[in-house]
Amino acid sequence: MMVLQDNNGRIYPADRCTWVEDAYANGNYSISSAVFYTGATAADNTAVTIAVASPLLGVIGKSGRFVGMTV
Repeated sequence: MMVLQDNNGRIYPADRCTWVEDAYANGNYSISSAVFYTGATAADNTAVTIAVASPLLGVIGKSGRFVGMTV
């Protein structure tokens, strides 16, 4: 399962996020910004979202730890 991790170590499922990749450089990808969609709706009928600070794209490995795929 693909996930995004923020700078505080919080994990968000990538299938409920959108993100923008930075330019590919030195063999590495990085993500400039990401948004997590909670699935909730506010009183004005807009989607409730959370901005993901300093996002890293990765997976949860067999040991249960985050394994990053971007820098």
